[in-house]
Amino acid sequence: MAARIIKSLGLIIGSFALAFIPTYVLAELLGSQMEYLPFGNTFPFVMWAVLTLAFIYSGRTLIIRKPSFQRKDGWEPPAQIRDSVINQPQFVGRLDREKGLLETTARMVTNDGVLQKSYFNQNGIEYTIIRFRGELLDQNGSPLEFIPVEIRAKKSDWIGEILGGDRVRVEGKFERDGILHSDMAFNFSTNSHVGNRKN
Repeated sequence: MAARIIKSLGLIIGSFALAFIPTYVLAELLGSQMEYLPFGNTFPFVMWAVLTLAFIYSGRTLIIRKPSFQRKDGWEPPAQIRDSVINQPQFVGRLDREKGLLETTARMVTNDGVLQKSYFNQNGIEYTIIRFRGELLDQNGSPLEFIPVEIRAKKSDWIGEILGGDRVRVEGKFERDGILHSDMAFNFSTNSHVGNRKN
C-alpha cells in the first residue's frame, strides 16, 4: 500500500513537471499572441493542467498492476492449459516468486469480509477477502513448499469463489509478510475469474 502511494505521488509530481516543459516553450513562442487563443492569457495554465492529466492517465499502469493472465514466458493463458491442469490426477503446481505467479491447489480456504475506514471515508469500504494455503508437491505427491495467499477486492466488485481443492492460478506480489497478495485469481476448476471483476 505504501509503495503504491509513493508511486502515485511520484507519477503526479513527475507529470506536473513534465507537462510544464511544452507549456513553457509554447507560451514563450506565442508571447503576446496568446490573447487571441481560447481562454486568452490563461491558455498556458489550461494547457498545463490538461497535459498533466494526460501524463497521469497514460502512466497509471505503473501504479495499478493488473493481472494479465496472458504471459508468454512459459505461463500460457489459463484457458489454453485448463484441460491439462484439470486432467492431472496429481497437480504438483508451480511458482515464480519473482513474478508473483502461482499455480496450485487451494487448501484451508477461508472467506472473510472487512470494513476499512479512512480519514476521508468514515463510512468505510467493504472488502471481501479469500485466504488459502497453496502447495507445491513433488512427483510423489509429497509437499515441497506451502505458500500463503490472500485475494482482496471491494465487495461491490467481487466475482466468483474458491473452494478447498480447487486448482487456481494467482498473479500478484509477495509482500514482506511472505504472503502472495492479489486482487484476482483464475479458478481452473470452475473455469472462471475470482476477485476484482474490473480487472
